[in-house]
Amino acid sequence: MPVLSIVGGDGTLAETLTSVEVLRADGVAGFKLKVGIDDVRNDIETFKAIRSALGDDIFLAADANMAWTIPTALRFARAAAESGIAYLEQPISVDNARMAMLARQSPAPISADEAIHGLNDITALAQLNAIAGLSLKTIKLGGLGAMIRAATIADGLGLSVGLAMMMESGLATRAMIHAACAVPQLDWKLNLGCDFLADSPVSGDALRRGGVAPCPNGPGLGVDVDERRIASFAP
Repeated sequence: MPVLSIVGGDGTLAETLTSVEVLRADGVAGFKLKVGIDDVRNDIETFKAIRSALGDDIFLAADANMAWTIPTALRFARAAAESGIAYLEQPISVDNARMAMLARQSPAPISADEAIHGLNDITALAQLNAIAGLSLKTIKLGGLGAMIRAATIADGLGLSVGLAMMMESGLATRAMIHAACAVPQLDWKLNLGCDFLADSPVSGDALRRGGVAPCPNGPGLGVDVDERRIASFAP
């Protein structure tokens, strides 16, 4: 399953570029830049610098987490489109009509995240042509089964699909990799939940190998759980 790595949002341009270079050297071929925290002019500069460092062929998206107004989102979208952006995720607040208004003017594909909590949200946004795709999370949709159904419906509506996680354990991450293997398509890749964790209560095959997450082959979730390590995390 192709992996999407999150970069930026918590450091300088130089630090972000270093993170990108380290991940790229490890084989990662999909990146999502966190924007909307700094001035949009700095976000544009960072995006263009990452694109220049990666070249034209590497998947590069951006996520504003509802931080912008429509004019600010359009300013970023137009600049990022010139450099090649896969999608711009949830740049404005959850409002279907305003998202449709943005999508009509944006040269960058618009993705929904915070706007998706169930199947009705997907169909409503699709009917308005407000999005080109969406990011799906188990924590918002009610589990793996519901998320896979949402991904199947989104695929039937012609929408691109990405799967995403919050900071979650290696056990939850392996379950998400199983789900990624089951959905019809994963155009917008898989964001793993354990990338930023210092420790994990599971062992087994690597969750990520370079730019991909291998489909599990073992029984169950394909991992061994160290319950003593889990107990050590308790307060």
